[in-house]
Amino acid sequence: TSAYFHSPVRPVFGAQYSGFIFGYRKDEQTEKLMPHAGEAEVVRRHIYDAMEELGSVGRVLQRLHRLGIRYPAQKPGREKGGGERPFEKQQVVRILEKPIYLGHIVWGKIRTENAHPAIITAEQAIRVLAILNQNRKRRTSTRYSRGRQYPLKGLVQCSCGHHMTPKGATGRSGACFYYECSRQIHQQSRSECSSPRIPAIALDDGVKGLLRRIGTFPQAREQIVRHALDALGTDAEKVKEEVTLVRNRLVAVNGEINNLVGSLAKLGADAVDLVKEGLTRLKGEREQLQGQLKELDAAKAPHDIVREQAAKFVTAWTDIGQLIDDADLAEQRVVLQHLVHSLVLTAADKGAKHGTYALRLFPEIGPINLEEREKDHGPNSDAPRKGPGDRAVLTENDVVRQFGEKAPPVGFEPTTRRLTAGCSTAELQRNHFQQPIYRGQLARQQGESFNSYPLHPRSSQMRLATVLSPHGPRAALATGEHFVDIQATDPGLPSCTKNILAASAAVRAAVAATATAPNAVKYAANAVKLLAPIPKPSKIVCVGLNYRDHAIEGGKAIPTEPVIFAKFPNTIVAHGDPIKLPKVAEKVDFEAELVIVIGKKAKNVPNDASAFQYVGGYTCGHDVSARDWQFRGEEKQWTIGKTFDTFAPIGPWIVTADETLDPHNLKIQLRLNGQTMQNSSTKEFIFGVPAMLAFITQVITLEPGDLIFTGTPPGVGIARKPPVLLKAGDVCEVEIEGIGTLKNPVVADS
Repeated sequence: TSAYFHSPVRPVFGAQYSGFIFGYRKDEQTEKLMPHAGEAEVVRRHIYDAMEELGSVGRVLQRLHRLGIRYPAQKPGREKGGGERPFEKQQVVRILEKPIYLGHIVWGKIRTENAHPAIITAEQAIRVLAILNQNRKRRTSTRYSRGRQYPLKGLVQCSCGHHMTPKGATGRSGACFYYECSRQIHQQSRSECSSPRIPAIALDDGVKGLLRRIGTFPQAREQIVRHALDALGTDAEKVKEEVTLVRNRLVAVNGEINNLVGSLAKLGADAVDLVKEGLTRLKGEREQLQGQLKELDAAKAPHDIVREQAAKFVTAWTDIGQLIDDADLAEQRVVLQHLVHSLVLTAADKGAKHGTYALRLFPEIGPINLEEREKDHGPNSDAPRKGPGDRAVLTENDVVRQFGEKAPPVGFEPTTRRLTAGCSTAELQRNHFQQPIYRGQLARQQGESFNSYPLHPRSSQMRLATVLSPHGPRAALATGEHFVDIQATDPGLPSCTKNILAASAAVRAAVAATATAPNAVKYAANAVKLLAPIPKPSKIVCVGLNYRDHAIEGGKAIPTEPVIFAKFPNTIVAHGDPIKLPKVAEKVDFEAELVIVIGKKAKNVPNDASAFQYVGGYTCGHDVSARDWQFRGEEKQWTIGKTFDTFAPIGPWIVTADETLDPHNLKIQLRLNGQTMQNSSTKEFIFGVPAMLAFITQVITLEPGDLIFTGTPPGVGIARKPPVLLKAGDVCEVEIEGIGTLKNPVVADS
């Protein structure tokens, strides 16, 4: 009989490929497969070994063609083939995937191990399969798209109702990536849709930024829920009131019926005529009330569904930002298909490059597995293979599509209401979102919108420093190996960072342009003295116990409102300046902190998205603390323990807040003499940036250039056993992801 084997790509019962198998011939006596010397050598040397050497099926195929190695055109049921033909790519892939070359035969679900001599070893098969899987993962969704991964593929919809498919093109400055309406692609000039192409990088980053903020801020999710419930209208409250009235009346009617039945039991048959009419009337009313209650419950059911989804949404949407940040583009597509139902784009003004979007999200989140199922799809396995996208991303209700597949029909198209983002305006210009607005809701599929946490507008990167120039302290742009003197390059621009942060968007754009100005005045980074980016802040407000893990480390209860203390300007020193150990303090400790730099006068800031407009930027900070003074006496002395001279190094520069920097998801470390002592993330914040600003500005008016130290993560020296305290000769480094490294030596105060 002919040898049949199972295809891991198309799992069905019976044979997938019958008759001829390249590399083997049937022994007429034993009826077993035996390696064909010449073809087995091709399989080993020119296919498997070449795959390990070259790394792709395409290159293997090119080598086979160049060497003139051809595939026999023999067909099942014929003794002789019909000649030879060049290898095709799919034939090479099948040879690389088949367990038959390991000596195994698979028929449907029946598997026979070591049925014939193997041509390759299991170890080599595992290595080759890993290369195949990696190539598939890298190349998913790159057809017609210049080799780029598109995380939103299959999710973006045009206003005409058709999907927008990824496309790529080569422009003057390189490849361009965008989403284009599939209706336009298929119908071309006959298409009635005139929607513009949407820049893919800007759209992908914009959606990921929105999801990151929604997942980071519980307040954002709660606000979505509040407006969703408001969007249900007054009908919900009316139905609720009617249900209460009907239930109360039903209880009263049942009580009257019970009273009449009790009277009948006492008075006997003589009272039948007296209560009969009343009983009949009350029973009729009870049936009517029960019918009304069923109708009201049915009317209330959609409202209950929204409330149930809202509860899931608030509790389930956590750590989304970290999940997105840790994933590559291929994995981000898995995550986004798990979170996003659809994104509908409508061009409001094609010429001005802006329009509206409607983002629909799934409220519940199931397990997301980003690991390849190697153990299920190894070379010895007969498990069905779905390719690199075989990842379990269904929610508990099976409503999210699997990677690379269409959604299950049940649950994907809602019959009532689903978590939905409403319309908002976002300008698409120069491949960037320019307008910092996000609006969304949890409500009907068509509903009103509301303001939520904004997507910071993208701009060119700006790292603002203060350097000691020949003309004195000057604001400068850090550009890698140089610092650009802003005012020396353009005398019309401010000379200090505080004024730049408080300036208009046009002034900040002009500041950013000095980095590439032909007449830019530059100082070599290794030849200029860095000063504190804000040399003399008017206020330094500090938040204590703002990391959950740090509060737990110190045995403290999680605070219900920010713990506030202050430092004074005498504590400020720059990157590279020494931290001086006071003669009167013996227990000086270290604390790495993210520092908020205020860019706009702030008073009574609301605890919502609008708080970010008051943030000018972020920098690294070191809250040096004399513990013996801080915990002195029964009442403690936090302020005096933290306000010794040089006890607040900041720098090396300010990263402006209009960059793609999420202050609630930054890795933060402190190294002491090269050893990592603190290692955490700002996602452990108890109070986020809006909450801190809202609490502080109830009391204090913040001005541009004011600083807020946002708290320290666990790992401080005093909490260690034995304690690790600063001493002369030490070197401290505070590193925050996306900002930089603040380095200061420690010396004894002379």
